[in-house]
Amino acid sequence: MGQDANMGHAISPFHLTPPTCHWKIRIAQRPCCRLFAQSFSMLPSRLHTCESLILRSRDHREADRILTLLTPDLGRLDVLARGARKPASRKSGKVEPFMLVRIQLQQSKFLPFVGEVQLLNPFQGCRESLQAIVASSYACELVYNLTVEGEESDLAEEVFGSLITVLTEIDAEPDRPDLPLCWLELHMLSAAGFEPALEFCVGCGAEARPEPWGFSVAEGGILCPDCLGAMPGGQPLPLEVFKILRFLQRSTWEQVRARRVAQPALSEARSIMREYLNHTLERPLRTAQFERRSGRGLK
Repeated sequence: MGQDANMGHAISPFHLTPPTCHWKIRIAQRPCCRLFAQSFSMLPSRLHTCESLILRSRDHREADRILTLLTPDLGRLDVLARGARKPASRKSGKVEPFMLVRIQLQQSKFLPFVGEVQLLNPFQGCRESLQAIVASSYACELVYNLTVEGEESDLAEEVFGSLITVLTEIDAEPDRPDLPLCWLELHMLSAAGFEPALEFCVGCGAEARPEPWGFSVAEGGILCPDCLGAMPGGQPLPLEVFKILRFLQRSTWEQVRARRVAQPALSEARSIMREYLNHTLERPLRTAQFERRSGRGLK
């Protein structure tokens, strides 16, 4: 894969470095947002050990790496892994994206330092094909962009568990990522306070009925037949696609796994969610751009 992140070149989904996004400030300030929003330079104690999922890894200076971690107790934070790029480092091979680790962190004035690292799950199946790599990278980038460095929160554990669940599914079935990814998209949007309205028409407030309605990305939800014809920007929403979206939004992963979902309708549901995410984040996720340019990856 090429390393140039410009639009005319391929990019690696392993090392995602999104540009500065001012919308993150708005997310942190929104009253409806229930995610984490404080500086992570402060740990609960001088030494802190926790389970962590590595969302991102980027080079720093000659031999170090800055890791972005997702933890069940602290939420999302950046840490410094000194010497991690040295071949002889004990951290080498344990600090790659979408690895589950138990990590010791030490307080500092800049970023917490990484001490001991124990590899709990490498999610090897997530690395064995381009499709699996893209799907796993997409899941991590999605979580990164819908969280903000912040405080301890009940939702931190929920978000952590959701991402682990999805990576576990991709690890086991790397050629079938659409269902877990669509479920993650809806649950992450709900956690961040940006869930699409799927119970009532966003135009008139009418309660949803089991019939073909519409969906408005700009308005953030479904439209009844009358509002679909009257409001610009709406698109038809087939009944089967609507049922899938609402079921995934309401359900746990255990409930989703027990139900068979038709791939054509699921693909259309993912297309709608992709458009809605692009509008919400004010830009497409970089992994999705890589997928389109490579012509491979997610179905």
